[in-house]
Amino acid sequence: MAYGLAPTTAGYEIYENEYSRRGADASMQWRFSDRTSLTLNGTYNQQKFRGQMTGVSVSQSNFGGHIDGVQQPNLGLTPNFLDRTSVYDTNTVPYGGTVQNPGDPVTNPGLNNGLMWTDPVQNWRLLDTDTRTYSQYLNRFSTGSTTNSVNNYTVENYLFSAEFEHGFTDRLRMSAGASLAKSEQKPERSIYMVANRNRVVGPWNLHHVPADYLQPAGYDCSGSACRLVGGTSTPNLGQIIDIRADQNDLWDNVGRTGFNPDDLNSHTLSYIQSSVTRVSDEQRAAFADFDWDVDFAGINSFEFGAKYTERKKFVDAQSGTPRASSQLVEAISPFTGQTIFVDPAAISLISAGIFSSGTTSANNLLSGLGVQRDHISDGWATFDPVAALQAVTTGERDFTLDRTQTRGAEFRNIAAYIKANFAYFEDRLKGDIGLRYVRTKLDTTGFAGANFAFDAQGQGRIIDPIALNTLRNSNQANRCPVLSETPSPLGRGPSSAFWTGAGPVPTDFNDGRNYNLTNFQARNRQARIDGQGTSPAVPGGVCYDPLLEPGAIPATFLERNLIRYSDLSTEQFGTIGGRTLSDRSRASIAAADAYDYNVFLPSLNLSFLATDKLIARFSAYRTMSRPPIDDLRAGFRMSEGSVFEGTTQFRPTSTVDLYSAQLNPLKANNIDIAVEWYFKRDAMLSANLFYKDISDLVETVDQRWFIGDLRRIAADPNGATVDGLNFTDSTGRTTDLLLTPSSDVSAVPDVSQCMPRRLQGEAVLQQSTSWLYGGDGRALCNEYNVTRRQNSESARVMGAEVQYVQSFTFLPGLLSGLGIAANYTFSKSEFQDSKFPIPGTPRHSYNVTGYWQKAGHQLRLAYAGSSDSLVQRSFSGGALWQEGRRTLDFSAAYQVTPKFSFTFDAANITDAPVRTYFTSRIIRLPDATGAMVNFDEGSIYEGAPKSRTVQEYNTGRIFRFGVRAEF
Repeated sequence: MAYGLAPTTAGYEIYENEYSRRGADASMQWRFSDRTSLTLNGTYNQQKFRGQMTGVSVSQSNFGGHIDGVQQPNLGLTPNFLDRTSVYDTNTVPYGGTVQNPGDPVTNPGLNNGLMWTDPVQNWRLLDTDTRTYSQYLNRFSTGSTTNSVNNYTVENYLFSAEFEHGFTDRLRMSAGASLAKSEQKPERSIYMVANRNRVVGPWNLHHVPADYLQPAGYDCSGSACRLVGGTSTPNLGQIIDIRADQNDLWDNVGRTGFNPDDLNSHTLSYIQSSVTRVSDEQRAAFADFDWDVDFAGINSFEFGAKYTERKKFVDAQSGTPRASSQLVEAISPFTGQTIFVDPAAISLISAGIFSSGTTSANNLLSGLGVQRDHISDGWATFDPVAALQAVTTGERDFTLDRTQTRGAEFRNIAAYIKANFAYFEDRLKGDIGLRYVRTKLDTTGFAGANFAFDAQGQGRIIDPIALNTLRNSNQANRCPVLSETPSPLGRGPSSAFWTGAGPVPTDFNDGRNYNLTNFQARNRQARIDGQGTSPAVPGGVCYDPLLEPGAIPATFLERNLIRYSDLSTEQFGTIGGRTLSDRSRASIAAADAYDYNVFLPSLNLSFLATDKLIARFSAYRTMSRPPIDDLRAGFRMSEGSVFEGTTQFRPTSTVDLYSAQLNPLKANNIDIAVEWYFKRDAMLSANLFYKDISDLVETVDQRWFIGDLRRIAADPNGATVDGLNFTDSTGRTTDLLLTPSSDVSAVPDVSQCMPRRLQGEAVLQQSTSWLYGGDGRALCNEYNVTRRQNSESARVMGAEVQYVQSFTFLPGLLSGLGIAANYTFSKSEFQDSKFPIPGTPRHSYNVTGYWQKAGHQLRLAYAGSSDSLVQRSFSGGALWQEGRRTLDFSAAYQVTPKFSFTFDAANITDAPVRTYFTSRIIRLPDATGAMVNFDEGSIYEGAPKSRTVQEYNTGRIFRFGVRAEF
């Protein structure tokens, strides 16, 4: 078996944004005397953002290729689905069937012998063994989606300031002032909606198609640009056309591909998200600066002052799925053209074709990225997410709030400084020496909480393997109440309470189609032992059921039996035992944090006039930069992620984000040495060496952990408390959030404390049988990728810069306005604890600008570029990098009068794309012995590959025209 890296999803997206801004400025000044003045300023502006996106994507399936005569274990297929099936062969000739001679090739070997049934996987997947990356990955079972969204909001900004200037004497001057600034982001409409083909052409339907007729889906990055691969066919819908809740329409469908973005009708709504984001940011400041001219020991002046700043920021970024409307939706069936009524509570039964809005309208779609034109890149069918949401929900803001997305922060900063300016040797040596003191006090608020998995159909089918393990290992003398006809009614025939005889062969007592298995599962669902169904609770809530022993339940009947013991602790909706389940899919606890720190920032700057044309400069100084305010929020946020994976492999959607106010500001000790040579009038050539010793750089790191059971706070979040990384539920039971790092293979988490690896779905349960019946905590406990912001170890940057600037004033006439400016910088950075560079510091960067300026007119052409740089050291088990980029910009200004001019700007003339790529760090792949180990590729400067594109986009050329007038 070959192992390699492949993206879980590949897709195309088009963004169309409209931005408008309007504002007003006002200023008033009073001059009371030659030494005293007061200036008042006011600014208001409003910015409106209108955005929409449409995209298509294909998700990679974990299912293997079809092998003739072998059951696909992950599909949960019953025996009548094995090999080739009569369901397939009774379909039309274009799909490989033979309606003239229907039958099953298993019983009629001569039928369809010319067809190929085993998938040619060796042609569908290309593995680069040097980088262990799949450059092409196509799959029989991969299915596609189409996505549409709108995002509209308004931002209003206010700024009021007052500045008072006064000269006490000719030598002592003061400038003092105060300001108030406020920014508010106001939500308008933000909707994100996905439709996919799983409900019309799912893996079960694609299972039937011979490889000759199949159109596999996936991606192909073996050429110069990555491209999506899909099919062009539409499915044969069989005898039952419109989508029905009983799914009988699904089983007689046959499709040749799981991905065809032009076939919108076969996509049904699968996910709806509405977002409401409010941001308020207010800053108040007051300052006083003094200049004092002196003549003492070479010191010619002192500068000193102080500033007080107070900042309050509040963010409430809510998103969720709006509640379904109780009114049936009347629509025209895109399949039959007849009027239909659909239930908004089951969006997977609603075709996106009902809300069709045409096709993508962007010209030259993806051409700037080098993607060749094909049936996908030429555009795809789209739908209107606003119309869809209005039809199926009670309102775009009617959803369960996630309080972990609400946070606030308050800063109070005091800064004071003093600086002395000096000159020696007849002003040939000039400089300044100073010290700045900064004190910051920070208080933050937020929430610690979790977003749990739940049964999206309200049936309460999520299974806790640890709970099953507890029941299986309980006292065998304490038996659970026995249910009739378990584990399966098959074989009982008419004596079964669930017998219908409605199958194609009513005399076949072993054919599940002759039984009402839906009622069988519903009966088991209600017969719970915890008293939440229609049966009395078992004393103590624990009993022994022999059906929980390995092999006791036949294949395809696991969920139908285990639903009796399902986990209802985090369900969002549904009814059981005649009562409505409370929404416990989200739980949170109020959290608060605080921190304060003091920083001293000394500085020394020197310049020495060696000759009339040569200046040497030296600077030694310390700088600081506060962490991003959103990184300082209190609490944590857990997302349980998918429960539809039956292996013990890591689930990428299982995540924990940790937050803390206790982050120090970045501090850097800097040394710069420069030489400037003014070799001609209006011409300069300079060289600069620089060194930075950086500490407390804030970065995002991730590590995989087994975590504490957060379901304990779901029952009563208001009675729970949190203290850092420990939480206490309403009963007083305290649990650590982080239990054991999963990288320590010798450590086994405590199954009585951990968050379990929960499961849903028959196929998933069948896939899990290798570990479901064991007691291994590393299998029963779910693994989470824990992300936190922390101060890194020290890092350093060193490098050199060369600059050339010259205005050609010596040229005649209009040519005397020509000039050039060029710069090249080399920098090398690395963390002390690794060879990774500091994010955002490319090794090479350069720019060249040619310009002409005369009489207020100007033309400017600028070319800039840089080499690859690190974006994030911890990103999905690896590192994220940005490819070097080269851009060309042009600007012009025409001055009509000294107070009136026209401007023109053209940005990104070359339409240079932005591309990020991935290198592995802690993703597990087998070594030469087959043991799963971290696949650590290191830095790109150590030979790590650059071929794994994460995202590539271009914005096109941007043109601006402006008019400037002064009154």
